[in-house]
Amino acid sequence: SDSSSSSKSLKGVSIKGPNYIRVDVTSVSGQKSGMLRGFESVKFPLATSTEALSSLGSTSLWGRRMASVLLPGLLHAYLYKVLQRSFQFTTQHAITRYCFARFSPTTKRAKTLTQASAGALVGCGEAILLPMNTLKVRAQTNPAYRGLAAHRLLHRLYLEGGLSNLYAGWQWAVVRNAPGSFAMFGTNAAVKEYLFRLDDHVAEATFAQNVVSSGCGAVASIIVSSPFDVIKTRIQSGHSSGRSLSGMDIARQAWRDEGVRGFFKGSFTKCATAGTKLTVSFGVAQSAIGRIEEMLQGRQSA
Repeated sequence: SDSSSSSKSLKGVSIKGPNYIRVDVTSVSGQKSGMLRGFESVKFPLATSTEALSSLGSTSLWGRRMASVLLPGLLHAYLYKVLQRSFQFTTQHAITRYCFARFSPTTKRAKTLTQASAGALVGCGEAILLPMNTLKVRAQTNPAYRGLAAHRLLHRLYLEGGLSNLYAGWQWAVVRNAPGSFAMFGTNAAVKEYLFRLDDHVAEATFAQNVVSSGCGAVASIIVSSPFDVIKTRIQSGHSSGRSLSGMDIARQAWRDEGVRGFFKGSFTKCATAGTKLTVSFGVAQSAIGRIEEMLQGRQSA
């Protein structure tokens, strides 16, 4: 039989021959399985929720078209995460070192709170990078913005609404980042201080200890910041469609329609996916910072 005419059908996906894949969105959106709901809450890499996919209808997706539909905003998300983590880890470490040198905290509680407070300050400063996050959210939730280069999309968003469009939801981003970063760096410091009993959390920590403390901090950060993250993301995604609801309006609507669970939707999935990525990046960053400091101190002593 001719391979190009052969056809196999799987729930929501029909494969016709070796050349292309046909996605039956109606079937996918109708099932609404638990796994699909989890992917929707993560938004990336399968950032196209069933609502976004349903706007495409039943279409044939070829090669690059397949990637652009299933992985929208890939470049924007990559740039945002690289800038965010670089700013977050290096700036927090610099502030912590300054505070230790200036105030010389000696108790375990003081050391932990110093690192947590430095993380909260960095979390507030991350609002500077919000336009990159806005690009990611718009490309993932609005088909009209997909396929545009970062500088073109920034220019278009600026022309549509100025800086307020690029920094939509910045207040909730600060409210989300401050407690989230406080929980992440504070939990990381508490694990090293109380569990591993380290005097210098950077120089004395092994890679395994960095990974364990980073994992605990990542989970704490995701759980604490989840309610604010839900509100911020809905503000950014709805701002482009004309639904200019305030954060409190979105919070009341979520509470009325979904209850408490609406603010923690997909938290378990985030801990398993985003938490894993954050654990690896945070653990590697801490180990790298420790090794770099050792090299610099060795050169200075030599």
